[in-house]
Amino acid sequence: MKASGGGTAVNARLATLGVQGISVDRPTIELIADAIGVRDLGPEAQWSLKAFAEKSRAVTDAERESARTAFYRDPRDTATPEGMSRLLQKIWRREALSEAHSALLLDIMLRCQTGAARIKGLLPPRTPVMHKTGSLGIGVTDDVGIITLPDGAGHLVISVFVKEATASVDYDYFYFVER
Repeated sequence: MKASGGGTAVNARLATLGVQGISVDRPTIELIADAIGVRDLGPEAQWSLKAFAEKSRAVTDAERESARTAFYRDPRDTATPEGMSRLLQKIWRREALSEAHSALLLDIMLRCQTGAARIKGLLPPRTPVMHKTGSLGIGVTDDVGIITLPDGAGHLVISVFVKEATASVDYDYFYFVER
């Protein structure tokens, strides 16, 4: 987030691009901490996966539930499917980034290894999909991307956001425990 100038700079760039419905406000670790009830991350220079996992394990079930409820209502760091789809369209058209950076980002998205039960996994095998999955393990699951249609028919931009889902998962990467 620092390299981009912070949330204010990112939001200003999105506004310049005409992309509405996306708000970037915190570094990811702070977003995750708020979502699961981890408080007092300490100075950024001391952040580590080990320290975060220890703090996460210390959160009580009641604190975690309270944090989850508050997170669902927090307007920070949110996106609408329309806003995200518009951004993806601009990236595809090379209107948001340089040609080189657009190509790099789309290549990274094409090589995304996650999402067997999401967009890519629900399409015929070998369908090219440039996508990015996201999960918070508190009922928030996302997948956004660009699907290459067969027979040169073009591309389809898609953004799927699920919030407040109640289905369980086998492993929660942000609680650092098997469920």
